[in-house]
Amino acid sequence: MYEKRWINVLEPSTMERFTAGIGPVGPECSDKITVSKGTYEEKSICVENSNNYMQQCNIVSVGSNDRQWGFEREIMNNSKLRGCIIHTFDCTLPNNKPKRKPQSDNVKFYPYCIGSESQKAPYLPYDQLWSLAKSKHAPKVLKMDVEGFEYDVILNSILTSNASTWPEQIVMEVHWGTRMVRLPWMPRTRTAAELALFFGIMFNRGGYIIQQTRFMPGCQTCMEVLLVRAVCYETHLGGV
Repeated sequence: MYEKRWINVLEPSTMERFTAGIGPVGPECSDKITVSKGTYEEKSICVENSNNYMQQCNIVSVGSNDRQWGFEREIMNNSKLRGCIIHTFDCTLPNNKPKRKPQSDNVKFYPYCIGSESQKAPYLPYDQLWSLAKSKHAPKVLKMDVEGFEYDVILNSILTSNASTWPEQIVMEVHWGTRMVRLPWMPRTRTAAELALFFGIMFNRGGYIIQQTRFMPGCQTCMEVLLVRAVCYETHLGGV
């Protein structure tokens, strides 16, 4: 078991580690939709009731495994998001060709994965990844689960790109423990202080607040979080 490799620290070994480190949550958005409700894949998104929102709506979905297209299908069929274009990125499929992708022009597929500036194709930093969509508008939502790589992706890919392309919302899993052996910090666990620092950087550098959290049964080391970019700093308008 990979868990046996973890170095124990004086930290809660349950979901309490998140509650000790993430800080305040909320306030609630005025309108929200939930997809895959009641399942492990459940995710929530804040929405606006306006035609302008629909016309400029781009959603980024990182990872599909060509099996988990439920998120894309529910977005397509939701009346509040039906006009959104969904950009799905996944570099793990054989021959880079999905066989189960929804047959819709509103679902675009790209054989690339999100990475940091130090990685090479098919792993691309956020700015290069988003440039493939050829959109003039930043994504309304970025959804991802990268099993512990979220720290590097957020800090060394998204928040180092031009701020005009940052997603309005980020839906992701955050982990204080992971089985991904390629991660340098894998043999140990992230502390509550590291979690606090991570979310503090997301607010102070990116203006993101935690709008909602969800803990998943059977996973003490992971938390689903919805972040909304509620503050735009003038110093970030040209990027960081």
